[in-house]
Amino acid sequence: MGQKYINRAGNLELSAWVKGSPVAQKRHRHAKRGNATITYDPSSKEKEIFLWQVKDMEPKEPLEGPLRMRLYFKIQRPKSHFGTGRNSKTIKDGMPKYAKSRPDIDNYIKFVMDALGKGRFFKDDSQIVMLEAYKMYVPQFDVGGPGTDITIAKIG
Repeated sequence: MGQKYINRAGNLELSAWVKGSPVAQKRHRHAKRGNATITYDPSSKEKEIFLWQVKDMEPKEPLEGPLRMRLYFKIQRPKSHFGTGRNSKTIKDGMPKYAKSRPDIDNYIKFVMDALGKGRFFKDDSQIVMLEAYKMYVPQFDVGGPGTDITIAKIG
């Protein structure tokens, strides 16, 4: 589910919420087919699903010029963060807000930039000149659950 609007600075801004656990970019693989070695992207199926979820946000033409991207990766909390018995839906005191576990945040970022780039939302990920990213656990009363919150805006 996505939306397009003009922000306070008068620039186009695209925003979307992608429901489901965030996906990290997997390393490209190499395989030998006869005498040739081919390279393939093991994340390609996940990227297709991701793009289908943000299709409402896709611009008619790829954005040009410098862009700002803000990403919130909301990860499901492990069961050890919750109480037991009647407190099984309550987060224990002292549990962290941000997820320090693997996969690394740069792999989540690369997945999103690869999926949205290549002439779909923007021509090249080199256009992203400002990047703000957070990898955090889903807050206690967040009804949205795990997912990725994306905002892309033109600058200037």
